[in-house]
Amino acid sequence: MISFRYHLVSIVAVFFALAIGLLMGTTVINQGVIARLNAETDAAADRSRNLREALDRTEEQLTDLRRFGDDVEAFFLDGQLLDRQIVLVTAQGVDAQQVGGVRAALERSGADITAVVIVSGRIALTDATAEEDLAELLEAPAGTPEDLTAAAGEALGARLAAGAGALGADLLQELVDSQFVTVEGTPEGGIVAVGGSDQAIVVLSGDDQDPVVDAEAFLVPLVRATVAGGEPVAAGETEETVYPFVPLLRADGVLADRIVTVDNADTIPGRLALVLGLRRLLETGEGGHYGVKDGALSLLPAR
Repeated sequence: MISFRYHLVSIVAVFFALAIGLLMGTTVINQGVIARLNAETDAAADRSRNLREALDRTEEQLTDLRRFGDDVEAFFLDGQLLDRQIVLVTAQGVDAQQVGGVRAALERSGADITAVVIVSGRIALTDATAEEDLAELLEAPAGTPEDLTAAAGEALGARLAAGAGALGADLLQELVDSQFVTVEGTPEGGIVAVGGSDQAIVVLSGDDQDPVVDAEAFLVPLVRATVAGGEPVAAGETEETVYPFVPLLRADGVLADRIVTVDNADTIPGRLALVLGLRRLLETGEGGHYGVKDGALSLLPAR
């Protein structure tokens, strides 16, 4: 007769065998999963390494292209505006990289940057004190802030075209003193030496943010007055600007044939176009419109 102890031992042996089987099976399965995961990890590491190497090669190619572009720019710009006197005019909030790039291109061409005139956000007349100060400075009658801003643009443009003059207060100095304008790189003769018939004017605008100084309200009247005063003017904006400047000048029937406009002045072709176009304007009096947007005649001036 089989005892109860025998049954108990048999049942325990069966469960023990099942436990060992499950443990061994799980171990085999886990080893397979681990092997697969290791393989996938190795493959991902290989892909990452290949992408890194491809990115490094692309960065090297971009560096080479930038160097090539710099060399080409220097080659074409060399001596184009030798000893020409130029005043750069821009506004607070305008793309600083564009301004720096254009200035460097002008200097590469041999031009002498007399000064950089920067119009401050105060000219937008967002407070009563600024409005009162500007009206008093211009001796202007009462009007809207927009009218006063336009009058300031016209007055500054006329001042840059004519120079400081021998008598009376200098408007540019007064605008600086009232913090409507700052002047960087003042020449030896001081602010009174900025502007005049021997200096061309380059006006720059554009940015990927809303303007601090409204280009239509201030810079366009400035360009009109400068051109009316007989000064050669080149105007540029960034290719991706979110507000217009160059299109407004191109649409102006009076200005269109008398100025140079460039709608991608933050690029190498744009800087080349601005310098070569300005040289043509200075030598022949012929304006031109260059770039990639509506109204551009070509990417670069014809030789």
